[in-house]
Amino acid sequence: MEKYIKLFAIICIVCLPITMLLMNLEIVTFDISFFKDKYEEYNIENVTGISEENLMLITEKLLDYLKGKRENIIIFTDVGGKIEQVFEERELLHLKDVRELFRKEHVTRNLTLLLSVVSLIYIFYKDKNRLKKILVITSSIQLFLVGMLYILIYSDFYKYFTYFHKILFSNDLWLLNPETDILIQMYPLEFFSSITYRIFVLFLLEILGLLLIALLLPSRKRSKHIGV
Repeated sequence: MEKYIKLFAIICIVCLPITMLLMNLEIVTFDISFFKDKYEEYNIENVTGISEENLMLITEKLLDYLKGKRENIIIFTDVGGKIEQVFEERELLHLKDVRELFRKEHVTRNLTLLLSVVSLIYIFYKDKNRLKKILVITSSIQLFLVGMLYILIYSDFYKYFTYFHKILFSNDLWLLNPETDILIQMYPLEFFSSITYRIFVLFLLEILGLLLIALLLPSRKRSKHIGV
């Protein structure tokens, strides 16, 4: 039994943080109100020449596309007084890559969630004392890594944002022209910096919550009597 507990403990320590991070990514990415606030903050209506109402309609369709609810993201709208196609070929190809990433993310999140739940249930029934220890270790490791990652990323956000794209994409379609491409006009670097910061905050709160739950779990003393 001991070897299985150790195995599930490792699975939990690895999979639970991944699950939490990916869930936060989805929460932030598909929060339509977040987009509205950022469009106003970064004055995207004036930058793109697209009204706020149309920006929100485009956003709804874009998020549906990323969720796999639309077959394409070919949209026409009023841009500076003219009806134009919002996203051109290079942008469409990049968005196709992004949608594929979200598909893989969704599969990964479901898999790590399943493994985390199974591991926690198994450990809970086999050794409640070990469960408390595992949750404390998992939370502590996450706190350390989140802190280091936050310092690293925000020391030079553009640098690590570039690394992120080079790792995840096998092409350079993500390199868009802010003078002509509406996609990057709608979502400048500051927008992604805000998303990253919000994910960090949610993740930190969840880690602290997990740590608090772990600390509140009762510690059951092992009996020295044989057979108990």
